[in-house]
Amino acid sequence: MAVEITSVSWFTRIRQSLKGILFGFILMAAAVVLLFWNEGRAVKRARDLSTGAQMVVTTPASPVDTSREGQLVHVTGRAFTEDPVEDAQFGVKLTDTLRLVRQVEMYQWVENQRTREEKKLGGGTRRITEYTYAQQWSAHPQDSSKFHETGHANPAMPYRGGSWTPTRVHLGDYRLSDSLLAMIEDEEPLALAGELEAKVKQALGSGRPISRSGEWVYLAAGTASPQVGDVRVRWQVVKPTVVSVVAQQAGDTFRPQPMDYGTIELLQVGEHSKEAMFQQAQSENSTLAWLLRGGGLLAMIIGISLILHPLRVLADVVPALGSLAGGVILLIAVPLGLVLTLTVIALGWIWYRPLLGISLLVAAAVPAVLLYVRARKAKARPPALAAAGPAPVAVGAVSAPPPLGNDGDSPSAPPPLG
Repeated sequence: MAVEITSVSWFTRIRQSLKGILFGFILMAAAVVLLFWNEGRAVKRARDLSTGAQMVVTTPASPVDTSREGQLVHVTGRAFTEDPVEDAQFGVKLTDTLRLVRQVEMYQWVENQRTREEKKLGGGTRRITEYTYAQQWSAHPQDSSKFHETGHANPAMPYRGGSWTPTRVHLGDYRLSDSLLAMIEDEEPLALAGELEAKVKQALGSGRPISRSGEWVYLAAGTASPQVGDVRVRWQVVKPTVVSVVAQQAGDTFRPQPMDYGTIELLQVGEHSKEAMFQQAQSENSTLAWLLRGGGLLAMIIGISLILHPLRVLADVVPALGSLAGGVILLIAVPLGLVLTLTVIALGWIWYRPLLGISLLVAAAVPAVLLYVRARKAKARPPALAAAGPAPVAVGAVSAPPPLGNDGDSPSAPPPLG
């Protein structure tokens, strides 16, 4: 483990926090753009899907109905291929396979970095960065030349992963486009045996021991105690399966259907009705909208925190006050970020869905208006009569009738003159 300690003065932290204000405003502006754009994206996608659900027609996978040319069609059938798929480097050649995926991992050193900050009296800080190193399997090459500490060298990765698909994949008498084929993600391990396993071991032959454990073929002395530089390889395949497609018919294949705001091209594994497929697409659209709203809210809160961060740095002259200021900033940033986020979303609704947006604003304003009216009435109500009784009336004067009672009864006649 290596440790790096750096000290940052209070004045340096002030300068850094002032620069952070600009980034905070940029982050807030980006959040506003993201939130507003997301509302438009969600509305437009929902409208396209609603329109598509009304215009789509179901057609059989065989034969190709040429009268449906250029229409949005729903087709269900078995996706299959008659062409081979091959990983030529390892001699893995398969038939009746929609996709072949090679996964490669190497046992190597991996650097992990953890930084903690300690405050000092006077506003400065001490940053302690710890670098730890561990050996593990990784599909991504770790560049040991950039490690903070030497003595953890990794060799070059001899193989990389890859993916191959056959030339033609059929759905009945149709051909699946590459974009639709990429949507089939039901991968399963390839069982190596017999001639196929022999070809793989021959391709790996480099004077090093070769062994196999489960799905993996190891270029290593053993699998129980791997050493840095050991490599393991496995393959996964997508086998022929039943799929349901919604797309525009283009000859004997498919392409995305142009809509008012975007395109429609759907694929689900299994037999699904057109109604179910559009319901699933609408659900995915709603989920994405909420995820982007959450991302916009987080960006808004972080931006506000950065803008207010100089106040915390100023208070850090006394570390306890700085921690208190940090808590106060969080209490401000979270509700303010939520208010701003909801405001932008509401404006997006008004812009893209005016009837719904205005209706929601009116519904939200009704309780506030009722409270305001009730408060005004309470303020205008006359004070109760004094407990001592009515004020004396001058002789010869006619007294005014008393006000209505709380129960709404008519006023009684004026008392006789004394």
